[in-house]
Amino acid sequence: MFMGTSDYAAKQKNAVTHINGTLLIVADPDLFSECLMEALGRKFPTFSVVSVTSSATIDDDYGADVRLVLPYRLAGERLHSVLSAIREKHPEAPIALVVETIEIGRA
Repeated sequence: MFMGTSDYAAKQKNAVTHINGTLLIVADPDLFSECLMEALGRKFPTFSVVSVTSSATIDDDYGADVRLVLPYRLAGERLHSVLSAIREKHPEAPIALVVETIEIGRA
């Protein structure tokens, strides 16, 4: 599967849309993450919906325009790494986790 950006707004005929920010999805490519990207592009057509597969590919150049970060089905050290990279590169960006289940271990 291909991960990239949703261009729903650009597909609309005669649509000149100002992009108001970026919705960033961090996920492995699968059917649901692709559907999530497309659904967000349709629901928020004035936002650029960008999907990356790891914290290493989170760019600094999104700037203050990152309006929401959605880590999807990440756990453990990988989730920690992604959250650290987001806080380092986009400290003001809100984060919403998309998970299947959470296992809480006791120390």
